[in-house]
Amino acid sequence: MKNSTYIENLTEALISGMSVSRVPSDVLGDVINSLENYKEISIGEGDTEMVREIQRLIRVLSAKVEVKSDGESILPNNTIRELRKSQKKYSSACEYKISQAIEEKIAKKKIREVKKLQKWKKTEENSKMEEILEECRIKLRNIKSKWNEKLMKMHEEKEKQLERLMLLHEKQLIDFRESFPDALPLRFRKFSMKLLSMRETEKRLAQIRQFREAEQIHKEANLVEKSEITGKTEEFIDLLLLQKNRLIQAQSKELECFQMNWDRKICCIKRNSVNEIDAMHNTIINIEKKIRENRQSRVCVNCHGEISSSILIPSSKFIYSQYEVMSVL
Repeated sequence: MKNSTYIENLTEALISGMSVSRVPSDVLGDVINSLENYKEISIGEGDTEMVREIQRLIRVLSAKVEVKSDGESILPNNTIRELRKSQKKYSSACEYKISQAIEEKIAKKKIREVKKLQKWKKTEENSKMEEILEECRIKLRNIKSKWNEKLMKMHEEKEKQLERLMLLHEKQLIDFRESFPDALPLRFRKFSMKLLSMRETEKRLAQIRQFREAEQIHKEANLVEKSEITGKTEEFIDLLLLQKNRLIQAQSKELECFQMNWDRKICCIKRNSVNEIDAMHNTIINIEKKIRENRQSRVCVNCHGEISSSILIPSSKFIYSQYEVMSVL
């Protein structure tokens, strides 16, 4: 039993490019387990190239373990050829019992070898599909990270623009307050015809020395003037309040449009992210389903060692499915 440091060094050497043939046969299982650990680390880091290389190494080492446990070659052509020669010799000598025994032995050997071949094919197909499955899972994690980052940047940009908009609105209100005139505008300083007439009467009475009557008119005119100035001032203030309310309403409308535009942008990003994530998720589900179906399929072999074509999964169908998956990636 080799120690863990030796296995780890051997695994790192394999990943670095050492030939698989240099791996001792008594540590194949330990090296495969170590490679599985390295594969999990690479999946977590999102290193697709490393995951693909490790899976290739695992397939090659697994094939060596299988050949070692079987103790014989997958291809039985040489052995069957020898048995056929022997059968022909005994048949020519009319030794039909022996010929029949050889025929049965050949049939059993065909069945055994065909099952081995089919098992190897299924293992190879599953290995390829599992490799694609791992790539899809890494791709799915990368897609989620990409969309989360986009959404985060979108929210940050929205907050920045909202802050700039609020500062602009505040400045607009300050500028509006600073634009107030020190005195009433000319249009609000015009007196009524009644007051002008009273001032004219007051002036004429003073000219003809009717001072008592002029004093009375002067007092009355002052009251009217004060009342008119108060009214004009209130009218001007009402106008300012109206303009301020209109400015606030325009700012509220602008803020509402700002929020609607950003909500639409964020909704669009979320919709696109859901579509892309769902597409990749469905791809993963389909690959997992195909792997399960491939593992659960059974091979039907008759007494002559022939495979039933209705049970086997055609290799062309698998190749089509593989290219179909790769096109999604």
